[in-house]
Amino acid sequence: MIYKFALGVAIALLFAQVSPHLPELSLKLLSSLNPVFPTDILGWALLLLRVGFGGLFVLHGYPKITHLREWSDAMKMPLFLCFLSAASM
Repeated sequence: MIYKFALGVAIALLFAQVSPHLPELSLKLLSSLNPVFPTDILGWALLLLRVGFGGLFVLHGYPKITHLREWSDAMKMPLFLCFLSAASM
């Protein structure tokens, strides 16, 4: 979903600079990517939830990436599978 947002920002800024006489292609393009995004307290709650879960994934994945060999030996798993597991976090 983040790639849609980044792509939308890039396209919107490009169209805002290239064609200022077409306002429907400028920053309104972002709202057309996901028109049902909640804008009230539900939107803020979802943002807080996503940031919180992202932080938890980083907290659990970073030590596994930095100590991959020890984690692989402790789990008795191939290094490649442990890397895939840690990278997904």
